[in-house]
Amino acid sequence: MTEDQKRLWEVRLGILGSITTFLTVFLGIFYFFDQQRHSLRIESDRQRSSLVHEFKQAQFTQKQAAFQRAAELMGQLATSTNEPEAFNKMIHTFGGHYWGAMILNEDKVVASAMADYRQILATTQPNNENHAARLKDKTDQTLKVLKSALERDVELLSADK
Repeated sequence: MTEDQKRLWEVRLGILGSITTFLTVFLGIFYFFDQQRHSLRIESDRQRSSLVHEFKQAQFTQKQAAFQRAAELMGQLATSTNEPEAFNKMIHTFGGHYWGAMILNEDKVVASAMADYRQILATTQPNNENHAARLKDKTDQTLKVLKSALERDVELLSADK
């Protein structure tokens, strides 16, 4: 091999080495940024999941409070049919609660049960034993629906963890 050929091979190998070094560095940088992007995506998904769970937990707490208040009012209504003035006042209080906090927290099953309850409530006459018994039965049925709705939500919240 002549001196010129040897020099040509050295140049070729130098160029090939430089290209290999550049490609290696470029691939290393590419993989580093790809890994960083993947880590950020995982962290973002984890934070989003945590925020969604916190939001659902807050919604559940609000729903629980609304249902508890409705249950208290329904209990008072069921036991005050012998006091017409107090009964009529509680009907208005219950209506305000229903059209406020309750309506924001009900699903289809609860909405249906509450519509049935309000229908019975509207036809209940104070000082009427049959109406009082019917209202107590409907109160019991409706409260069981509220309890079931809360139990379903607890199961959903537990599954989301």
